[in-house]
Amino acid sequence: MSDYKLQVGDIIEVDRFFYRHVGIYVGPRTFDGRVVAHNDKNGGVVLSTLAEFSGGQPIQLRKSAGNVNYFQRQETADRILSLLGQKFDLLTFNCEHAANWAQNGKSESPQLQGVFLLAAIVGGLALLKGSR
Repeated sequence: MSDYKLQVGDIIEVDRFFYRHVGIYVGPRTFDGRVVAHNDKNGGVVLSTLAEFSGGQPIQLRKSAGNVNYFQRQETADRILSLLGQKFDLLTFNCEHAANWAQNGKSESPQLQGVFLLAAIVGGLALLKGSR
């Protein structure tokens, strides 16, 4: 992550096999070093260390919490922490849904939207080709 110092409320990401996994940096919360809240497909919304979150991959800043004060950053952390234990759902509540909702109040998944758009384009092209 070069010289950037993570701040509470930042959305961070790591590359996984076919997608990018995202979480919210919440800062030290416990004595065991867990500092990232993220929606994991195997455990729902969980709190992890940076090493657990990264899975050995480089961590990148996806979206800074922006030019906001300490209390606004803490509100973002509190929102994601309020989701701890909620179950993962790829289509309606994945890691992006949770992180974006915590940071900006919009439960959205740009990666998933991209997949749907690609599927619509491929489907449309197949229909055009089949109608010839």
